[in-house]
Amino acid sequence: MIALTAFYLFWNLPANTWGSFVNYFLVTVSHRTRAYATIVALIANLFNLASNSIYVRVSDTKYRYPVMYGAIVTGCIAFFCAGIWSSVWWVFTIAYILYSLTNTLCGEPIYKIWTQTFYPVDVRASMTGFSYGFVRFFTAVFSLFTPTLMAWSVQKFLWIIFVCALLSGGCAIIIVQIVYKQKNK
Repeated sequence: MIALTAFYLFWNLPANTWGSFVNYFLVTVSHRTRAYATIVALIANLFNLASNSIYVRVSDTKYRYPVMYGAIVTGCIAFFCAGIWSSVWWVFTIAYILYSLTNTLCGEPIYKIWTQTFYPVDVRASMTGFSYGFVRFFTAVFSLFTPTLMAWSVQKFLWIIFVCALLSGGCAIIIVQIVYKQKNK
């Protein structure tokens, strides 16, 4: 439960941040036009829709975890590059679009599959509700400070997002290792 909640928390912080604040980040913090922010968000949403279509096809197959690993690596590399070249806005734009493409493949859908798979039936709703509520509470608290963090330092903020993606991916790898150890016993 701890690893699963940590996975979801560190995945949800960047997902909620970009879902709620990408326009603020692009327009207010980076001084891009509203039209630019809208086009970037539209393209990112189209890529996310495409990844949802992919995930539906692989979620119940042997390719679920290889796709998840690829998405984790792609998302982490994207925000690593955004952190390094934080003053180059087209790098962030590409990173955000790549992140949007990979977000579904290594995030909430896997969390929901795992909560249905790992928790015993008689406590599943309670454990999932606790985990979900805990994560949403801390995500809301993080959201209160997000505009301030963005204004403080774009580069440092992007490094925070990178670390969150890295921690989420690390938790996912640990969870998969636990699952395989349980299956092989």
